[in-house]
Amino acid sequence: MSGTHNGELRAPSRQSCCHRSWPVVFLIMSIIVVVLAFICVILGFLHSAITVNVGFLGVYCLIFSLLALSAEVLQFSSLNGVLFVWMKYFHVLLYYRPRGVFYILFGVLLLGTRTVEIIAGAVAIALGALILLVSMVAGMPEFEEAPEEEPHRRNGGRTSSAAVRGTSPGTRSNAKTKTSAAPTGSKSHREPNV
Repeated sequence: MSGTHNGELRAPSRQSCCHRSWPVVFLIMSIIVVVLAFICVILGFLHSAITVNVGFLGVYCLIFSLLALSAEVLQFSSLNGVLFVWMKYFHVLLYYRPRGVFYILFGVLLLGTRTVEIIAGAVAIALGALILLVSMVAGMPEFEEAPEEEPHRRNGGRTSSAAVRGTSPGTRSNAKTKTSAAPTGSKSHREPNV
């Protein structure tokens, strides 16, 4: 993974090749759902009178589909730092079971009267059910947040007074002297939380 993002994905150690391929299957199905959602929204705007309800539903479908795709791409992309900027506000989607429930509810939102809307909704619901089933049966990669970012996420991006005290110049220089055995260019080096 890239050193620019704040979390890591870690797979359980006992995995067969089949278990490791599930995230790729979920990514492919998520791309299909996003494409179908975009088609549904575009056709909805072209074939019906654009009202406030249709407009909001279309915008919600586009945002939700891109959000779900971001959660899937976060595992594979080298742009993890960029993706994590907005995914930290939707932290629950970084885990498979809540993401499965999200896809099921998103599929219900996509359902409509046209054939493409029914297909898009059915594919999204099937993806959500598959994610739920596989996450309960197979060991899936787990997202682990870096310990120094957890208070930042809990406070909604604001720094608490304890975090400010932990990053004061005196504390930093003290922490650097304690961990001076590690090379300075090492990416795995982290200062301890004091």
